[in-house]
Amino acid sequence: MTTLFQTYEEEYRDGVRAIREESEALRHSCDLKATGYKPPPATGPGSRVQRGAHLTTVLAQVRELVNSMEYEANDLPAAHRQTAKERIAEYRINLRTLEEGIARLKADASAADRLDLLGDMERRKMDARGASDAKASGDLDDVTKEHRVMMLDNTAKFKDASGKLVQAERLLNDTERLGNDALTSLRSQTETMQNIQETTIAVDEEVSEARKIINGMQKVMIKHKLILIAIIIVLVFLIFVAIYVSAAKHRRNSSSKSTEATGEPITSVAPSLSWLVSKAEH
Repeated sequence: MTTLFQTYEEEYRDGVRAIREESEALRHSCDLKATGYKPPPATGPGSRVQRGAHLTTVLAQVRELVNSMEYEANDLPAAHRQTAKERIAEYRINLRTLEEGIARLKADASAADRLDLLGDMERRKMDARGASDAKASGDLDDVTKEHRVMMLDNTAKFKDASGKLVQAERLLNDTERLGNDALTSLRSQTETMQNIQETTIAVDEEVSEARKIINGMQKVMIKHKLILIAIIIVLVFLIFVAIYVSAAKHRRNSSSKSTEATGEPITSVAPSLSWLVSKAEH
């Protein structure tokens, strides 16, 4: 695991711990039957609404940490990548559980605020009833009932709106998760395309080197052919020269033999004249 991934995990654990502690404190503030219960302020940093909004903000930050961990997991070695993805999936399940718990806690906080408001109205009604006569008290009681019905209707509408907001938030989270998955898939495809491009570049370089080698071999072959042709031409020339020299020598020898045959004296006598020669000698 990389140091950055471990840092994200530490921040995730701290965020989850803070969410659980704040949720427990908010849940305790919603317990109207607790000993020494004191209603929190309706507005401001200490109100239940603000504390619920703070929980939602921290949850969003923790979700961003999980997304960052998922991006970082894609750069891990293959030996650790699967383990990291399993842990990230477990973190997402925990976030979903925390999100549902926060949604229920917000609903409980809204109900507690409503009960605190109705309790204040009841106390005001009792004080007004003790200070007025029976008729005025009866009129005030009708007005109070009307206001109570109106408040209950508004509370029901607010609860429905809160439920719709929770559903919309859940849908938004699902959409965000799908978007992150799509980004992860696109990142993997981008890495695959980069690897293919690098492989293509390497193959192109090898083809270029092979083309250079082939061109060099062709040049060497042409050079060898030219040398071979030159050798053949020289050999043919030498053969013709040898034939010419041999023919000239043979012609010279033939001429010398014919000259020697022409200058030799005649020593033989014809047979018809031999008797004349012998008679002259006698």
